Amino acid sequence: MFSKSQYVKYKNCHKWLWLYKNTPNLMTTTNEQKRHLDVGKQIGELARKKFANGVLVKESPIEIAKTVETTKKLLETENTIFEASFLFKEIFYNDEGKFVNAPYDCFARVDILNKTPDGWDLIEVKSSTEVKDEYLSDVSMQTYVLTGCKLKLNKVYIMHVNGDYVKQGSEIDLDNFFTLVDVTKEVEDYILVQRTLLEMDYQIKQPEPDVTISKTMCCDCEFHSYCWKDIPSISVYNLPRIKSDKINLITKDGYLDIKDIPADYLTSEIHLKWLEVYKSGRPYIDRQAIADLLSELKYPLYFLDFETTQQAIPIWENSSPYQQIPFQASLHILESENAELKHFEYLFENEKDPRGEMINFLLKYIGDTGTIIAHNIGFEKGVIKNLSDLDISNADKLKLQSMLERFWDTMTPFQKYYLHPDFNCSASLKKVLPVMVPSMTYDGMDVANGGDAMETFDILYNKTLPPDELSKKRTSLLEYCKQDTLAMVYLVKELQKISQNKSLQG
Repeated sequence: MFSKSQYVKYKNCHKWLWLYKNTPNLMTTTNEQKRHLDVGKQIGELARKKFANGVLVKESPIEIAKTVETTKKLLETENTIFEASFLFKEIFYNDEGKFVNAPYDCFARVDILNKTPDGWDLIEVKSSTEVKDEYLSDVSMQTYVLTGCKLKLNKVYIMHVNGDYVKQGSEIDLDNFFTLVDVTKEVEDYILVQRTLLEMDYQIKQPEPDVTISKTMCCDCEFHSYCWKDIPSISVYNLPRIKSDKINLITKDGYLDIKDIPADYLTSEIHLKWLEVYKSGRPYIDRQAIADLLSELKYPLYFLDFETTQQAIPIWENSSPYQQIPFQASLHILESENAELKHFEYLFENEKDPRGEMINFLLKYIGDTGTIIAHNIGFEKGVIKNLSDLDISNADKLKLQSMLERFWDTMTPFQKYYLHPDFNCSASLKKVLPVMVPSMTYDGMDVANGGDAMETFDILYNKTLPPDELSKKRTSLLEYCKQDTLAMVYLVKELQKISQNKSLQG
């Protein structure tokens, strides 16, 4: 049996379907994938509220026969059905001119089926803020199945989140939160879908297909571990910002491990530097360039890190879907080179919008002079920029905006001037810190990355654990964010040592 999700996955990668049908035990699901599914479920449930009289097919999707039977009954009595289910088996002429059944069934479960005077409207609900090509394949498969089941279709729509929506009041304005896009004319031709399904049936019965892997295409795949098992830990794919056509050229000629790549394949200066690092096994250090960067620092130094939540369905007024809203901050302050290190922190405590308190925190502890330090400053600057756009006093707005001109990025030295074999071609804090400061690690921490922080926010906000467990979660969040800013303190100190050590050669 083929489902709409299998159809979409096959169009993206033939190997995915083969593995799914023949070796499903190789699948792995990440926390990020689980969060994406949870968001999709939340958006789907919210979309149903636009249709007050809709009826849900309540049976589990794995109980296909029951869902199909329930749908047949509801089609006779209802005008709006949620999760309507259809099973269809194509009938073909064989080479002898006789009717034969297709060797597969096709199953589709429709998010919203809405009756009109001209037939049924098929509405596919998506949690993204735009119509993607894969969504058209999704509704094309559904249209094929429903047409095969002799259901009269009128229009085909994709209903997605309106990224420009701003919440006003305590309730979501459903008419403005969702955008309904008519894609009827973009649905794939029935015969084209039929041919693709026949191809799918043929392919899964053949030997495992060989496909070209891609960082972009493979990053969220359930079979990533399997397909990448033979890729060296430090490969051509690790090179920063390398283009796909360059990767294809290099791998086509049989080079995967970075140290094996001939230099004439690379033209980027940074790629050539990384090549030398892995061929020699020694770090590349440009001491003077690091010293020049450090000379830009002006005391007091403010080491800043935010944690944010990106809610698909806005929680607070004057916020939009997927807007990054800071709920936590850590700030280490070094007044002078030999001063005692100070630490301040903020973490939301109730259901109140945290942005006002966050603004107060920043204005209270960050003075008018001195350098603000972050790792990958685009994120922190973006958060402060959004805070300054809120309806606040002009004086506070100007103070926040002035902070944007004072940032210094601890990531920059490790992108250009200090390249170490153990960085895995990355300048991220999680890769750089264990090398520069071996005593500091995120291993074993309850909250160890931004995804964990977002998940913990949801737990604390919704109070889904007993009070004592919530308290432990708060502590874990505070420890994680504090570690990020303390890590930057130590990185700067290590860079200062390196810049002053004349024995280190760039």
